[in-house]
Parts: sequence; structure tokens; C-alpha cells
Amino acid sequence: MERHRRAPLSSLPSSTPTQPPAGPGRRVSGMNVPRLRAFGLTDAGRQRERNEDSFFCDPVRGIFMVIDGVGGAAAGDVAAELARDLVSMRLRYRSGSIEERLHKAITTANKAIYVQGQTHPEQRGMACVLTAAVVEGGVVTVGHVGDTRLYEIRRDGLRKVTRDHSVVGMQEDTGTLSEWEAMLHPRRNEILRDVGSEWHELGDADFIDVYRCPFVSASALLLCTDGLTDLVPSEVIFETVRTHAGDPEAGARALVHLANQSGGTDNVTVVLVEGEGFAAAEAAEAPAPMPERRSGRRSGRVAFWVGLVLALAGLAWWMLP
Repeated sequence: MERHRRAPLSSLPSSTPTQPPAGPGRRVSGMNVPRLRAFGLTDAGRQRERNEDSFFCDPVRGIFMVIDGVGGAAAGDVAAELARDLVSMRLRYRSGSIEERLHKAITTANKAIYVQGQTHPEQRGMACVLTAAVVEGGVVTVGHVGDTRLYEIRRDGLRKVTRDHSVVGMQEDTGTLSEWEAMLHPRRNEILRDVGSEWHELGDADFIDVYRCPFVSASALLLCTDGLTDLVPSEVIFETVRTHAGDPEAGARALVHLANQSGGTDNVTVVLVEGEGFAAAEAAEAPAPMPERRSGRRSGRVAFWVGLVLALAGLAWWMLP
């Protein structure tokens, strides 16, 4: 599968709707950050020689991010690393509101990547897409550009918080395409926004989306690149996170394994964040007499969906001219 590329203007819809160690969080003096458990993982996949993804995972400060490099030979990995370092550094300085910090951090990274590309011809055109989240005071605030994603996971389901800035993702978000149709669409890698390919000033419209939503103790957050969501359907993601509730490392590794098992056509990166009540909420729902039978049913559903993804991907490949 081809890496990300900027979509032509004609594709725009008529209306535009060294990582910190992960582990159990702890309270820090002067910071209203809930206790969090988190783990981040990135993998090159099975068909890429180079990994252009990156991530940041700091459960102590409640700062999380996934980044997907754009540009391939044009140094997408360099753009991803610049964005990771600059955005995470800016978010650690607690001046201004979280929304202001996100806007400044991402805009600063955009300028740095753009200048780097303009002054180094071999890196011209490099960029990245990213999703950054800050959990503080019972609220998660998200800064987002591109087609990386953030999901909220509770007992009653999985909710996609961010909206994709991509040709296919926007059609999926509006219901024009189903999830399956979007996953198999030949233009699913065409993005409409990125960090680094164009100059942006602070406050520019149609650049950074910011979201705010409550974060409750009994919920989890999943930040991921399209190396996961192009290959693993949302129902399987939901069941996998629930199956490993209480162990975000196991959950993250299971998701990456599923993406690779389903073809591993791209780099895949996940950051899984759990509130301190997430595991207890899942345990309370599980039937006490035979918990192993429930796990077995979940495992069977996951195996079914993985098999179906592989079959459909094979059919799509066979039908290509």
C-alpha cells in the first residue's frame, strides 16, 4: 500500500465538516492529573523497511501523542521525530490554557518541519499527521491534524473522538462510506491536512482541530495511526482493549499483533491509556461463575474478524488490474 500523500484540491468535499517509560501514573504536586496506566508501542509492520511513526506517552503528566510521518523518501521519519520532540516539550510548559498550548505546540512544530524541508532539498515535502491528548482535571483535550485517531472506550462501546482530515475518512465520518468500504478504498491514504508541508500561523483556520470531552475513571483512550485502523475494524479494537483491561501493555501489544496478522501493510503505532477504574468496570460486567467462557467468546469474535479482514484484503488485491 502506498504511503500518505496530499490529496489534490479537486478531492475536497463541497463542505468541510526515547520515550518516557509507561506504566501506572502517580499524582504530581500542583497538577490535577488523574491516576493513569498507559503504554505506547510502535512497529514497522511486515511490509516496510523503515518506521516513520513515533509516539509520546507520559502518564505522570497526562500527555500522550501518536505521529505518522508523511513523505516516504522525503524523510517522513524526521518530521515525525521533530513533531514529537517539539510538541511534547511545549505541552510540558504549563503556561496558558491546554487549548492554547496545543495550538502553539503544533503550530511551532509545523514551522520547524517546514523550514527544515525548505533548507534541506533532500527533505523537501516532508510532513506528518498527529493526534495529541492532554488529560487533566477530569477532561481530555485533543489537538489533531490528519488521519491519526483518538478513541474513547467505555463499557458500552467505542467512540471515535477525532474526525479524519482525509478524502475517505471524511466520507466515513459522514456515513457516505461504511467502515469496511473505507478500509478497502484505494484512496484511503490521501490526506487533506498535515503538519509541515505548508506554512501556518497561530490561529489559522482549517489547520488544527481541538476537542474537549469528559474523561471518567472507568474509561480508556486509544490513540493510533492508520496502520491499525486500515486493517483492524473498530469492533475488534473494542473487544481487544476490553479483554486486556487492567494491562495496557498487553492491550497495546495485542492490537499491534492484530494489525500485523492482518497484513502489516504499514507502520502501526498505538498508545493505550486507562483510567484507574477501567479494569474494575470491566471486571464488574464479567459474569462471575465462568469468566473464562466470556474470554473465549471474545477471542473467537476477534479471530473471526481478523479472518474476515484477511479474506477481504485478499479479494481486493486479486481484483486490482
